[in-house]
Order: sequence, then C-alpha cells, then structure tokens
Amino acid sequence: MSKPKYKIIEDYIENQINKNLLKAGDQINTEEELIKKFGFSRMTINKAINNLANRNLIYRKPGIGSFVKHRPIKKEINNLSISFTEDMTNNGLVASSKLLAYCLIKAKKNENVKKILELDDNDNIHYFKRLRFGNGSPIAISESYISAKNISDFNLSALDSSLYDYLHSLGFEIVDSQMEFSAAIPNKEQEYLLKLDNTALFVSKTIMTANYNNIEEKTEYTVTYYNGDIYSYKI
Repeated sequence: MSKPKYKIIEDYIENQINKNLLKAGDQINTEEELIKKFGFSRMTINKAINNLANRNLIYRKPGIGSFVKHRPIKKEINNLSISFTEDMTNNGLVASSKLLAYCLIKAKKNENVKKILELDDNDNIHYFKRLRFGNGSPIAISESYISAKNISDFNLSALDSSLYDYLHSLGFEIVDSQMEFSAAIPNKEQEYLLKLDNTALFVSKTIMTANYNNIEEKTEYTVTYYNGDIYSYKI
C-alpha cells in the first residue's frame, strides 16, 4: 500500500528535525514552498502540518509560519554529578556553550556571593556568563561565581564544555550541592538570547561544595535561567 501524501510531507519534515537539519526555533518550509516542492494540494500540506503540531514537533505562529518545537528536557536533581553536558547527553542532545562575559572581581563587590561562598572582602572570584546549547539550540543562560582561592588562572577554553569536568581535572571533588528553584519573567536580553516568546524562565541556584587537598569549601555558586517551556526537574 502506498504511503498517503500527507504522510510523505510529515515524514519529510520529521526527518529534517531528527537529522538536526532543522533545529528548535527554526522555521519549516511554508505551505507555498511545500506545495511547489511536492506538487500536493494545500489541504494535504495543511493536514501534515497539523499532525506535526498535534505531535508537539512544531508550533504555529498565525500569520508568520510554523517552527520546530524544543524537545522536553528532564534533569535528575538527586544526582550531584550530573552537569549540563551530562543532562544533554542523557536527553540525546549534544551540549555546547558560548562565553558571553568573564571577569575577575573582588568578593566585596558582590556581598551576596561573598556571603554564600564564605569569602573575605579581598578574595577574588572568577565570574563568567555562558549561553548553553543543546544540538545548537539555546536552552539556558548560566552565571557562575568560582572562588579563586585555589584557581588563580582560569582556562576559559574549558568553558566550551563541562565546568565540572574542568574542576575535576584540577583536583576538585564535589561533595555537596544545594539547589533552589524558582520562576522568573525574562528580561529583554534573556528573551533575545533564548529566543523566547511569552515564556517564563525556570531558575535554579546551585551552591557547590568541593574537596580540594582534603579541605572542604564552598567553591561555586551558579544561577541558571532555563527556557521554562522545555526544561523540567525530576526528583
């Protein structure tokens, strides 16, 4: 039995998504382009697009077009060793990062972080801000503060992958992690970077304690802003 025409269109678009030729947030071919490509009726094209939307593979913006939807991403919060990179791998995605900002600051410049990391006024802190991707699509923005007590020089190229892998390579062993969760309304920069459309942010705040040379200290404080439509935590 031959495949229905609408199914041919449906499979074509789904294959483009599965092969990562179309990433989350990308616009798929318009109805006119699909009609021209396949020679099928508008009704057939529309049925295929509706089916993809009903399966949560795409979403429609009236008057604009149809776009690839983010895959839902789940994170196990009872596993302290799972980093963003491992999260992506566990969800079948390839993680990557883009460094947006880096500077070395004095603890006294940020009283909140100074208190959290239990630092003195003149202690140094590595601050960096990263845009986090899964299969090339923006998923989160993280702002991290790392105590410079035992890390005088920070290899910024290591931030392209897993921060925890880098810390482990320096001799740090994670022994405890405290997490706090909340929701937030994105600002203009967050909307732009994460390509949000009337979407709330899922916010996690993590305080990591590590063992270094047999001394346990609070080493890292990170605030991460996730696209709330696609990211969820599992306890």
